[in-house]
Amino acid sequence: MAIFTRASLTCSQCGKSFPLNLNVKPQAIRCPFCQKEMASDMIEDVYTAAGYVSDINYRFRKYLNERDEPEFRLSVWEEEIHYPYEDTE
Repeated sequence: MAIFTRASLTCSQCGKSFPLNLNVKPQAIRCPFCQKEMASDMIEDVYTAAGYVSDINYRFRKYLNERDEPEFRLSVWEEEIHYPYEDTE
């Protein structure tokens, strides 16, 4: 069995998501649907964050095998929530 870390970006311009190839860091990232481009200074941060998640999940699997510890997996996402007091006018 192999574990592969996948990442995707959601474009706020068009609302569509698209996958990232974490094996090759591009010079630019564009939404394939609307062609909006990510700020170039964010690319390194995106790949660093994905790398951290991949490393943490690798250690979870390693500790399961070496120490017989329970296995966990980290997934990260963001969602918009509304508090009840925000909906009152």
